[in-house]
Amino acid sequence: MKSSLIKLVALLVIPLLLPAQEEVERAVVTADRLNVRAGAGTRYEVIAQLREHTEVRVLRRQEVWVGIQTPPHADAWVPANSLDAQGVVTEEELHIHAGPGIYYTGYGVLKKGDKVEVRRKKDGLWAEIVPPEGVVSWVHGDYLKAPSTAVDPPEGEEAGDPEIAADPTDQVEPSEQVEALPPPGDDAAQRTVGSPQQVERTGYIVPLGSEPGPWTFALAQKVEQRYYPIAYLGKGYPDMKQWLWKEVVVTGMHEWLQGWPRPRITIESLKLASEGEPERAEAPAAPAE
Repeated sequence: MKSSLIKLVALLVIPLLLPAQEEVERAVVTADRLNVRAGAGTRYEVIAQLREHTEVRVLRRQEVWVGIQTPPHADAWVPANSLDAQGVVTEEELHIHAGPGIYYTGYGVLKKGDKVEVRRKKDGLWAEIVPPEGVVSWVHGDYLKAPSTAVDPPEGEEAGDPEIAADPTDQVEPSEQVEALPPPGDDAAQRTVGSPQQVERTGYIVPLGSEPGPWTFALAQKVEQRYYPIAYLGKGYPDMKQWLWKEVVVTGMHEWLQGWPRPRITIESLKLASEGEPERAEAPAAPAE
């Protein structure tokens, strides 16, 4: 009898001593393809995409952005010399970057002794890894639903891409619809990363500042009522104001500068997207005395 009573008490007490299981919040993607970014905002790099109905683990929230467990196929890079032959971190602290270079956003931290799976190496300098458990990346919350409430879009409609959603105030001036892009700083003090490339890009000319500088104008993509800058436009092209808010085709040298959130394009020729021959860049005329 006494033995049975002890067993009964043990069965009642042991569950109280066990740590409570942490509730894991999950959500389901409702967009056809949802961009996963290295930070909570559209100025951060897209490191992966998730398809509709994909279930994700929610780790944190920041306004309209949701931090999720980074998908295993996401872009994740670390300096190769910070890992040993078995993929073990040899530095006290190692940042995970959105691309193979320090100018890409850092969005996760590894500690000495952590082991990672290495996918490949680039130029022997950078190693692409599988993002480990607990590394946070970000998606727009408008395209996540709780698993029990996730529904398909109405027939004939498609879910939009969150970072290109229309501005709810469609009566504002165009300049108020340009996605925020921080100034990169003085280009003379920045170092070029990689090799410049000749490119041709189509987009809209938008203003980013009021003072002459490398960030005065940008080339942007327009979706609905919003403009999303994809490159700064370098100095030297005459009378850029005449091209404001127009869709153009830009030809020039494309290059990254250390610390800049977007590349810079030094314009060599410019034309309206609806026209034929481009206008070539000329040296700006000397100001009137």
